[in-house]
Amino acid sequence: MKTQKIARLLGLVGMTFTLVGCGEKPSSNTPASNTPTSDTPTSPTSKKKKLVIGSPADHITFIKGKVEAFLKANSIDSKYEVEMYTLAEGEAKNTKDWTAGPDLYAFASDQLLDLVGAGALSKVPEANKAAMNEAMGEEALAAGSIGENAYAYPYAGDNGYFLYYNKKVFTDATKLDKLEDVIATCKDAGLKFSYKLDDTFFSTGVMFTFGARYNVTLSEDNKSIQKVTADFNTDKGVKAIKAMQQIVASTYVDTTKDGQKAPTKANNLGATVDGSWNASKYQTEMGEDYGCCKLPSVTVGDETKNLGSFLGYKLYGVNPSNATTKGDNEKLSWLHKLAAHLSGKEIQQARFESFKVAPTNKELKATDAVKNTPHIKAIGDQAAFSVAQTIVPGKIWDTSTNPYSPLFTTIYGKKADKDGNGAVEPSDVTEEKIKQWAEAYNTAVQTI
Repeated sequence: MKTQKIARLLGLVGMTFTLVGCGEKPSSNTPASNTPTSDTPTSPTSKKKKLVIGSPADHITFIKGKVEAFLKANSIDSKYEVEMYTLAEGEAKNTKDWTAGPDLYAFASDQLLDLVGAGALSKVPEANKAAMNEAMGEEALAAGSIGENAYAYPYAGDNGYFLYYNKKVFTDATKLDKLEDVIATCKDAGLKFSYKLDDTFFSTGVMFTFGARYNVTLSEDNKSIQKVTADFNTDKGVKAIKAMQQIVASTYVDTTKDGQKAPTKANNLGATVDGSWNASKYQTEMGEDYGCCKLPSVTVGDETKNLGSFLGYKLYGVNPSNATTKGDNEKLSWLHKLAAHLSGKEIQQARFESFKVAPTNKELKATDAVKNTPHIKAIGDQAAFSVAQTIVPGKIWDTSTNPYSPLFTTIYGKKADKDGNGAVEPSDVTEEKIKQWAEAYNTAVQTI
């Protein structure tokens, strides 16, 4: 029996962390349509083989150009042609039929086990694995590996979230340190604080705040979860729920999915908890008002802890099950070469320059341009309080088991006054209820 302990922090922006701990997230906020999007349809008489590439919508033009350049540089553009396939990294595991799926695609690191189990990932050749270890280091390589086998090519190390804030609202940077001050500053400005807790990617992060964790034991073949243990039913989990209670009890916090936007007065927000995938968009919208930093701390009783979060990688995988690829060793070989190229230093630098995506290449992470990028610094600072987005119990993503759900019903569902002022008094939430929620949550997380 092999056991995977979620116990090493991701290495980011040239710093080495040790992961402590998945989420569906995203690298893109564009939902997958799972439809080919080639703008250069092939003639019915074309004898070229298609390379179908799955990519989030906002990267399609970028990736299509890089793939076409690769084919030309290797003099195989007369044999292969590109067809792009819209697929958000967080949605890859939802593909129903991999025989009709993309040949090569991007995905978030928490989906690795599901994709290996579905037969959607070809093992990385040993030479490519060694080259990745040399260029990226063990932490990045581990994000795409199970046991001794590598299954994917990491290209981004910033799949996590932190605090975006408006510099005109937070003129005093010390007000970003504590949750209560973040909420109060937004309130004083007549704005709200967006914290999308009805999305389990964000609410689960809160559950890690006081040290509660899960551990996963894999089956002998490393293709499924055999056992999960967790300690969310201890004082660590109880305190985390109380921290969540502080957030949802305030009428100056928007916990909805639709409320997560750039922190601007036009959006009625002073601060927003969101991920690196929106950094370029928010910076464009906010201009000189753009700011970001790690999440604030929260105090429960006599203990103060930094709010927790998820942090993972984004990777490329080669699908050996596609009907046109299966058995075609030459095509499979070129797909691995292409995946190595798209995750290599040259394309990582171009991706950083175009989208401000944090690279996994060690040389690039050490550059001033990367280290001084605000959102990359913020996610690097938050990494010390993050749990690895790797192999995650499936129930983590079930909203019905989320402690936020009863909290929402019991507390946040109560109405504020007609002007929306004042915090809701959580009088109906007793210590006993919180312990019951912690126990129920812990039981659910351990359910396979």
